Amino acid sequence: MKVLLIDPPFYSFMGMQSRYFPIGLGYLAACLRDRGHDVRIYSADASKQIQALDYSKMHDRYKIFIRHVNDPANSIWHDVAAVLKSFKPDVVGITAMTPKIASVLRTATVCKEYDGRLPVVIGGPHATIKPDEILKYKDVDFVIRGEAERAIVALVEILSKNDAGSLPGVSGLSYRENGRISHNDRLDYIEDLDVLPLPARELLVHSEYYCPEDVSIIMTSRGCPFACTYCYKGMFARRVRYRSIGSVMEEVKYVSRRYGAKQLAFKDDSFTVNKRRSVELCDNLIAEAIKVNWECTTRVDLVSEDLLQKMMAAGCNTVKVGIESGSPRVLKMIKKRIDHEKVRAAAEMFNKYGLFWSSYFMMGLPDETEEDILSTVRFMKEVNPDYASISVYEPYPGTEMFETGVELGLVTPQMNWPEYFDRPPDEYYLKDPRKRTNTISHETFEAICEAVLKEFDSHNKSLKRIAKRALARRKMYYYEPRSLVRDVRRAAKWIMS
Repeated sequence: MKVLLIDPPFYSFMGMQSRYFPIGLGYLAACLRDRGHDVRIYSADASKQIQALDYSKMHDRYKIFIRHVNDPANSIWHDVAAVLKSFKPDVVGITAMTPKIASVLRTATVCKEYDGRLPVVIGGPHATIKPDEILKYKDVDFVIRGEAERAIVALVEILSKNDAGSLPGVSGLSYRENGRISHNDRLDYIEDLDVLPLPARELLVHSEYYCPEDVSIIMTSRGCPFACTYCYKGMFARRVRYRSIGSVMEEVKYVSRRYGAKQLAFKDDSFTVNKRRSVELCDNLIAEAIKVNWECTTRVDLVSEDLLQKMMAAGCNTVKVGIESGSPRVLKMIKKRIDHEKVRAAAEMFNKYGLFWSSYFMMGLPDETEEDILSTVRFMKEVNPDYASISVYEPYPGTEMFETGVELGLVTPQMNWPEYFDRPPDEYYLKDPRKRTNTISHETFEAICEAVLKEFDSHNKSLKRIAKRALARRKMYYYEPRSLVRDVRRAAKWIMS
């Protein structure tokens, strides 16, 4: 069968860009291809144009998103329809994250407008935690909950044989049956990740829109052992499952050889959670003498001087860490299990070895005070990261903090699908969009939010920090000169935004 896997438009509605290829769909596509199906991956946010990259302004741009996603005449929807008409799929799969739900559902409608008989399957985090909400939308036929590699293959096989009687045997599948929603047993997690083929990057629609760095994201594990209250663990669980070092090295060599990649991104939730394994991977990268640099995401309490030295010798040039708050009270409340001394120690190590490091912060938590937010700004300036990102908290179903919001009367447990089209994504599940926290008035929060975002924006656009990032990426520029031109254009667009 012909299967089209779609990452629906989201950032493009706001004049922004999602650079990286959708690796989750890459795994699904590879599994389907290996069973003989004709598959394509379409990211509707991919663009050959250099668009805005300043994600700190998402809070303001969400209102633009909700306006455009509701406009069936928007050119982006014409682009989606054009891909459907060109490929002529027999099945469509759409990945769903909570902020994108309006776009997910509208994409399903575009698919049905193309062919009313076309089966539409939704998967991803939001589909896993809220399958009933999605299946109440008439243009969605199936939902897959959890890791979808096995379920999507089984479902497509059933659809190819027109064998609806076998649907109850597909673990993780939800669907409508005789006017009622049925949920099959939950999928078991894939224990041996090496059984999965490498993500099928070569099946991308508009592959010319992607540079080597964009397709060179790699996941070496699934799962995170920590219990941060704002994070949803339903897709991959808290128990970490690892790919073998040999499998990871095969993928590193593949993207280096096929795409000429010189800058990779290891997208594990916490890359250094297993120090021994991290060192082993670094030793292999060093021994193979692969001329690549890479970045990773980890925690401030999972780094040490000897580990950072080993990582840098293996090509690491960027580390991203979550700090979240400058308030010790908030850190305890969100169960981050770090303190500011650990942050200071990690910052000192990153700076000592010249690593470019990024930090993530958040504000607008249900029980956060104005002083907590101001403490975050002060602490960000103290530890002085090379890049500091701050986001306004959005209540995601399936997280402990979501349940806290429900208990405080700030969050509603359910939404009806028409509501997704009526309000911007950062207001999803809020009982009253003008009451984000129970301690700060709407007007005060909006004023604080604007001031904080300006502080972070000013911090990041320092020429010194931009120069340090360029210096960290110098080897990529040497081996791939076009990447320097691309980064200069992106930086200019970002600075002027």
